[in-house]
Amino acid sequence: NTAEVETRLREGWIELGLVEGGASQEFERGVFGRDELVAVASKAFFERWKTPRTLAGICQLPLILRESGAGSRILLERIFQERGIQARILAALESAEAIVRFVEAGLGATLLPRTVVADSIASGRLVHAPLKDALLELRFEWILVRGRPLSPATRTFLEGLGSAKTPRNRK
Repeated sequence: NTAEVETRLREGWIELGLVEGGASQEFERGVFGRDELVAVASKAFFERWKTPRTLAGICQLPLILRESGAGSRILLERIFQERGIQARILAALESAEAIVRFVEAGLGATLLPRTVVADSIASGRLVHAPLKDALLELRFEWILVRGRPLSPATRTFLEGLGSAKTPRNRK
């Protein structure tokens, strides 16, 4: 949960946070990965409800999303607000895997990272509903308190992320 990671960073409990984007601008950050949030539900669910083709359409269905404060939820709430969409949120869970199980059971639809639902789509337990009006990119970021010294282990870890921008000249 992005909000919890931010709190732990501010309070000094951790030196580095890895989040699904959506972190406050007060933190130094770098992107280390990207994924796309995709709309999915069980085949039986989409047979009961018309399969949506737009973001507003998926939001008319009972949705099971990540909890408030999660990076993907922050991204979705920002987009819903920008587009004037009122989502029909049935439940909010702390675990993406729990959401997948609920949705596989036909209890609602969701918007989750493609990598999280890929196996369920491949096996036929979930059906992907491509949205023609939305590409929902989720950025995976590292975040740090600006100006706080970094340990050698944290510097090495950040350098190991490869293409990520890493803080320079921090001892």
